[in-house]
Amino acid sequence: MPERSRPSIVSPPALAFAWVVVCLALIYVPDLGRGFVKDDFRWIVTSRLQGLADLQRVFVETPMGFYRPLVAISFGVSHSWFGLNPFPYGLTNLLLVVAIAASIVMLVRALGLSAGVGVFAAALWAFNFHGINMAILWISGRTSLLATLFAVWAACAFATSRFLLTGVFVLLSLLSKEEPIMLPIVLAGWAAIDGMTRGGPPAGVFKSVVRSTWPSFIAVAAYFLLRAQSPAFTPDTAPDVYRLTSTVISSNVIQYVDRSLTFAAGILLLAGVLLVRRRFPVDAVERRTILKGCLWLTLGFALTIMLPVRSSLYVCFPSIGTALIGAAIASAEWRAIPRQRQAIAIALVIPLLLLPAYRARNTRLKNEALLSARVLRQLVDVASRGQVDRVVVYDHASERPSLADAFADALPIAFELVLGRQPAPSIALEPAVPDTARTRSDSDRTIDMALSRGTLVRF
Repeated sequence: MPERSRPSIVSPPALAFAWVVVCLALIYVPDLGRGFVKDDFRWIVTSRLQGLADLQRVFVETPMGFYRPLVAISFGVSHSWFGLNPFPYGLTNLLLVVAIAASIVMLVRALGLSAGVGVFAAALWAFNFHGINMAILWISGRTSLLATLFAVWAACAFATSRFLLTGVFVLLSLLSKEEPIMLPIVLAGWAAIDGMTRGGPPAGVFKSVVRSTWPSFIAVAAYFLLRAQSPAFTPDTAPDVYRLTSTVISSNVIQYVDRSLTFAAGILLLAGVLLVRRRFPVDAVERRTILKGCLWLTLGFALTIMLPVRSSLYVCFPSIGTALIGAAIASAEWRAIPRQRQAIAIALVIPLLLLPAYRARNTRLKNEALLSARVLRQLVDVASRGQVDRVVVYDHASERPSLADAFADALPIAFELVLGRQPAPSIALEPAVPDTARTRSDSDRTIDMALSRGTLVRF
């Protein structure tokens, strides 16, 4: 009697997701965690946890100006476990990206689409050229990653009618970053879309929306109550670059549409041209998913679209909406593809074909981290020789990267952190080498150093 074939333990979508993780590792592991950059140093210095008092402190103090206590706790845990080794910090960010990708698969399934389509949606988000590389390679980018992770978990809980848990995750998302402030309204819109699809009187739809979203709105109220106990930035006290203004909306819209939609649109268009051989009608589930994705994408930019400062990190959270839109369109396209195995093969090979482009885009952030680590090693070496009271470091604006790119104004904090002893020599960062040589007296224990070809030289 012939043996029965055993069912596969690992499903094709699971294998496809594993391939996504492998490709992410190929793209980012060689370049991540090369050094700390800019705000990384302040997060570490201000977030060190030595007891329960410090856990309470991060909820009432905002040395960074922003109210992001969960980010502070994450940096405190990283410092307790890894010290000042930057690689595990960067690896943590990569693992957060993988966790978000896995959560996108769960969300797409909860919305009624297939697991395979969910993996495709996760790939659209994770392989976006904008936002993800900065969130991984710049360790402070975990602000956006934590906020996005909890927001997707909130959406998963909402889609499975666990509304109290939804409120918990909404609060956790807001305690990581301010961007998801409109998430309860997004979820209310989702409930309204579902209610109108099922039919029934408007009053019934309204009651359904209120019943499903009140924990999320309570979470926002709790967030503002906690935030009010701290000196965090407000719209009136924020620096100019973080002050909301309508004058930048038009220019920001163009930039963020490009950064959040171009990659996904290109992939879907490529699939439509190469693989789809007939019209593909969109069914009711796909139509609802597109509407929900559009709502998430639009309201996800509600705050950042009005900020004068522009960052690709601001794309991470809204692009979940792009992933949902892409999932619905891909689901419809899939039914119209006659050679589906060929389509799978093409999808699997695309990340490898784009690998050189991803690695090239990593270069700037990697080089900033390498410069930061190199400069700090040199400064610590100078200080360890003794007889030094002050170090003056001169930047060179034409260098790429420059010291301003690597440290902004955090060089003194970075130096004290890495030196790890008190008292430490004072350190000053000047924007350029003076035109005339500065003379020092014999009793002046000051060392002058300048950036030249990616390293510090004495003069």
